[in-house]
Amino acid sequence: MTDFDKEEFWKALGRLYDASIADRESNRELRATVERGAELQQAILEAIARGAERHQALVGTVESLTYNVQELTRDVKELSGDVKELSRNSERDSENLRTLARIAEMHERRLTHIEGGERA
Repeated sequence: MTDFDKEEFWKALGRLYDASIADRESNRELRATVERGAELQQAILEAIARGAERHQALVGTVESLTYNVQELTRDVKELSGDVKELSRNSERDSENLRTLARIAEMHERRLTHIEGGERA
């Protein structure tokens, strides 16, 4: 082996050593990136699970609210019927009071006629 060959051999060996050191560093960085990715993936899965739980709770709340609104709608319809009936009763009572007032007026005139001698 000539001196030139030896020198080239040592240069190549140096480059190989430098490349292996760079590979080791790349591997460390890659492992760190994979670990961070795994941690991030776990955090995302936990967030999805919490979101799913919240979604289920909201579904329950919406179902309950829907049932309550339907009950309230039925109650309002029933009360609406009661209010209409009360309104009809009130109109009938008003008419009856007007009739009673006319009768009272006629009786008062009659009593006035009997007591005072006036004609009705």
